[in-house]
Amino acid sequence: ELMDATVVDLKVSGKPTTVRERHQKYYSPFEEAKAEIVSLLFGFHLAEMGVIKDPEFTAKMAATYTASTFRTVRFGVASDHARGKVFEFNRLIQNGGIVVEDGKFRVDLPRFRVAVEKLAMEIMDLQCRGTMEVAKSLLEEMGQPPADLDNALKAIAEQGIPVDLRVKYVMGDNR
Repeated sequence: ELMDATVVDLKVSGKPTTVRERHQKYYSPFEEAKAEIVSLLFGFHLAEMGVIKDPEFTAKMAATYTASTFRTVRFGVASDHARGKVFEFNRLIQNGGIVVEDGKFRVDLPRFRVAVEKLAMEIMDLQCRGTMEVAKSLLEEMGQPPADLDNALKAIAEQGIPVDLRVKYVMGDNR
């Protein structure tokens, strides 16, 4: 039976609290990271259970996730989503799921799968037992883009590739 996370009875020194209260301004980057990483983990589980029948699904999912990092981080790491994404990316590199060779990035799918599970557990453990100081320390250590990612982003910018698209929708008689 699943438990609603808002019902968990967290206490510090006998007083009720929440992860948001305990981690304060460091809560959101890890909450964003957890959402992405646990989604990846569920994608792997669905494929492994045979619910998703596409034999290339997990490879596509991992490649799409990795490519999305470049877009997210191009907006800068000031946002909580980007800081969480950089933390994830650094951990996945550190754990061998994403391999950097000669400034190019590739997914090592079997190691990526293991690294995703390990990272999901790390984030949930942090939220369950970690203090604000631990969350702050992790973001200070792992919340900045590694040099290889910075260099890749500079190369993308130098090629004039836009960060995002501005789509104009024509509606009705407003042609």
